[in-house]
Amino acid sequence: MNLTTKCNVNCEKCWQKKVHGGGSDIKQEVLDRFFELFKEYEGYVLIGTGEATIAKHLIEFIEWINISKSKTMILTNGLELNQYINNKNCFSNKITWGISVDGFYNSDLENMQYGLDIEIVKENISKIKLFYPRAQIYINYTLSKKNINSLLDAIVFFEKNQLNDFYITSLKAYENLNEDKIVPYLLDLNEIETKDKLK
Repeated sequence: MNLTTKCNVNCEKCWQKKVHGGGSDIKQEVLDRFFELFKEYEGYVLIGTGEATIAKHLIEFIEWINISKSKTMILTNGLELNQYINNKNCFSNKITWGISVDGFYNSDLENMQYGLDIEIVKENISKIKLFYPRAQIYINYTLSKKNINSLLDAIVFFEKNQLNDFYITSLKAYENLNEDKIVPYLLDLNEIETKDKLK
């Protein structure tokens, strides 16, 4: 479900790139109808497409998810997560935050992502895990020619912050990479004991 089609970042690779600077929030009557139709739903509700952390109705959705039978994954770029840190309901065991990162350093994002400060995202992740050690955060790291040398530093940072859900995808369409040579895979950071072992 889309709570909004608005976004606070402009990404070259985004299929919604043309919406940047525009977009809209879900209408209240549509959200109310969703709550009514899904009141007995026991699965996952995926929130994505626009930047959920700037959606007008995000807190209302989170309040509903916490009393419903459902769980949710909320996709985000992580830039605005700091505004939710004082609200423990945003980090209950029914909520997983799916943070997409396109690099580990701001230099990794040059000419690809505009308006995102990755240092703020990393600071937000660290604060959340400090205040809510059991907060569920999923990292989707988009591997590209620009950030491949930063991958090891990213993995060490995510491991330090006890983020064991770490998924690597490739930027194949944007970089014209051959589809049959790219295989997304899961890394269980619990199996990585040291930086040297990973190398």
